[in-house]
Amino acid sequence: MREGVSVRDLQTILESLSDYVGRTRDPDVLTEFVRQRLARTITRKYTAADGSLRFLSLAPETEDLVLRSLQATESGGAPTLALEPELARRLVVRIREQWELHQSGGTFVLLAPPLARAPLRRLIERTLPRLAVVSSAELLPTVHIERIGTVDIRSPERTRAA
Repeated sequence: MREGVSVRDLQTILESLSDYVGRTRDPDVLTEFVRQRLARTITRKYTAADGSLRFLSLAPETEDLVLRSLQATESGGAPTLALEPELARRLVVRIREQWELHQSGGTFVLLAPPLARAPLRRLIERTLPRLAVVSSAELLPTVHIERIGTVDIRSPERTRAA
């Protein structure tokens, strides 16, 4: 609910929870499983009138860095993102730059790998609370996706006039 995903499909939510509660009781992990089952709802929420879903992607090197920075928790729960503070700051800056560049063009999402979706969302939620972070596992395979930008942690920062 905090991310704006409708919980009206209570049957799907409860079925998903009952399917996975035997594997884990971690609420973050269970939430990710439920989100995957709510693919129809999530896809519909972010699909434009023309039937396309616009997204920002992570550059391959940036995605690899994020995936390598995931750390399992001792309790076996959802992974956390263990980036060095400067890399985390730079990643947030790059995502914000892309968001600012494209925000006047309508709705779009940040597309993240399934394991990294929740940790990335937690990283940016205070800075970019309105930017939805979704994984490919949460989208219907039939949706037409359109990349509008790429977040690259290696790209130089924009200089801002003082």
